[in-house]
Amino acid sequence: MADYYLRMSLANSITCLRILLAPIITALLFAPEVPYSLAVAAGLFVLAMLTDLVDGRIARAYKQSSQVGGHLDGLADKLLWNLLLFSFAAFGLVPF
Repeated sequence: MADYYLRMSLANSITCLRILLAPIITALLFAPEVPYSLAVAAGLFVLAMLTDLVDGRIARAYKQSSQVGGHLDGLADKLLWNLLLFSFAAFGLVPF
């Protein structure tokens, strides 16, 4: 019975991947000593956006929609976009 609570749907796993990618992308933006850090950050951002598209489609196609998934998806979106916005503001690319 306890094993049931440890399982996570594929859609939620993909959303968790996006949550994990957000700080990695941000760290790469602030790591100029890492070769090609901006290109890698841009590629990971594209990957994160693709996971946003894919997790919703998987959840609907396989009837894996859940309240937890909806909350995780919102959290992942806000985390990714806000970290990116604050990073751009730190570089002076956003006027505030």
